[in-house]
Amino acid sequence: MAGTGWGMREISAAQASRDFGITTKHHEMDNGERRFRLLKNDGTAYIRTEAIASSGWQNSHFHKAVRETYIVQTGWVAFAELISSELVIRVLEPGDVVTTQPMVVHNVYLSGDAVIHTVKHGLAQGEDRHTDDVTAGFDLVVRTLTTVEAIRAAAIQIRKAPAEYSEAYRHFDNLIWQIPAWSTAVFALAVQSLFGVLDTSSHRDINAATILSVFTALALWSFAFVMSRFRMHQRALKTHRTSPLFSASTLTQALVLSEAAIMGGAALQLQGVSVSCTIALAGAAAALSVVIFELAVRRLAPRKR
Repeated sequence: MAGTGWGMREISAAQASRDFGITTKHHEMDNGERRFRLLKNDGTAYIRTEAIASSGWQNSHFHKAVRETYIVQTGWVAFAELISSELVIRVLEPGDVVTTQPMVVHNVYLSGDAVIHTVKHGLAQGEDRHTDDVTAGFDLVVRTLTTVEAIRAAAIQIRKAPAEYSEAYRHFDNLIWQIPAWSTAVFALAVQSLFGVLDTSSHRDINAATILSVFTALALWSFAFVMSRFRMHQRALKTHRTSPLFSASTLTQALVLSEAAIMGGAALQLQGVSVSCTIALAGAAAALSVVIFELAVRRLAPRKR
């Protein structure tokens, strides 16, 4: 209405970008998922994500200043966080809202029919999405949950993390989540090297491959031992206790020990041990190691005073 001061003037996309630092960016991801973005050059943004049947887990990350608020429109979402070195999962239904906290690693799982709105807000001065060895280790954990049943079974009541942690706690937390990423990289390189050594079938090559397998198995077992020591010290700082079935650090330590057992089994195979015997020995070694290490962490860790 004339004279009311409520008239509107359209702002073109070019002017929004040039004068106000606001742009749009839309993508169809490799798996078919669609993302529609409205971006500000200060790091804040709005994103509409439309999932497809194969969307699943996204990539783990954290923010130093920005917070992300997830709003579920349709379908359901699993929201995973790394809280006090433990995996905490919350299942969100249509209408649910959750907001991330700075420096907390997180990830989301989208059901096949999910549509979510993500609002990035905070005091960042540019892009504030970060990944490191800790987020890589967290990816290894959450991506073991591949079915609806597994995700919902792992979902536990959300806990509020303490406002502050000591420098020692943060140090151990960082090291604990780096070890699975390191061990998996060593394991992958060793497997690749084994294939290279075994291009020929000479006796010398078989012996070299056996030595490589044994050395890698011992190195991975050492990683698991060091991880257990870090967990013992960090456990004394925790304000809660988690069942081994829901402990992310337990699962990642089991992953490292399983990789060590596989490399040990490869050495046995190279020396002519039967497949059935190799599987039995490697499986027993992995299971026994997991139990021994977990008992050591939970029974020998110093108690919080």
